[in-house]
Amino acid sequence: MNVPIVTRYAAAAALALQLGCSACGGGGQSLTQAAPTPTDEAAAPVTIKLTLGGQEKSVALSALPRQDYKGTSVVTLGAVWDSGALGDRASLDFDFEGDDGFRPSTKDRCKTPIHGAELDKGYLVPETRTIVWDDALGKPGCYAVRFVAKIIATKASKDAGAD
Repeated sequence: MNVPIVTRYAAAAALALQLGCSACGGGGQSLTQAAPTPTDEAAAPVTIKLTLGGQEKSVALSALPRQDYKGTSVVTLGAVWDSGALGDRASLDFDFEGDDGFRPSTKDRCKTPIHGAELDKGYLVPETRTIVWDDALGKPGCYAVRFVAKIIATKASKDAGAD
């Protein structure tokens, strides 16, 4: 059966929207994304892995202080990193990885790493593990990673944080 090409593209676009494709890289940031469907693992604490060099640590988000950002309960990325005690974030750059393997650094508009000084203006919604950045930073949508599994730190480049 011949299906018009426009119909095929419309169907693919609708499917991508339903799946919440974090790798699509477009669009802005959303605090209202639905939480993952509960499973038998739902009773386990929500954790994020932190890595620096060969070190790795898991952090339970429920143990971190929350604050309100635009009517949503969040934790700062600074608090997440600091709780792992892996290194001074002032001398580090950061990338993030979703459950699906998506990393902002793979997108042209998000190749510049996040400097440690910016982590206090980045927020994580614990229930969805979605990152949202303070509007004042003007971060493109590809930095708003959904279902974050890992925060990856590297030594900061020489000119990091110098804007």
